[in-house]
Amino acid sequence: MKIQNAIILLQTIKLICIALALAAISMSAVSIYYKERDIIVNHFSLIKLKVRSNS
Repeated sequence: MKIQNAIILLQTIKLICIALALAAISMSAVSIYYKERDIIVNHFSLIKLKVRSNS
């Protein structure tokens, strides 16, 4: 009985670790996406400023 409980506990810990890893990956992916988006937005705003200053 104790061995079964230990196995269940280990499986639960493993699942929690997997869930945390997936959460960390998704969070980093989201932060990378927002950084990229900010870079693109800044790039386009610079282009707009150049166009305005030229005209």
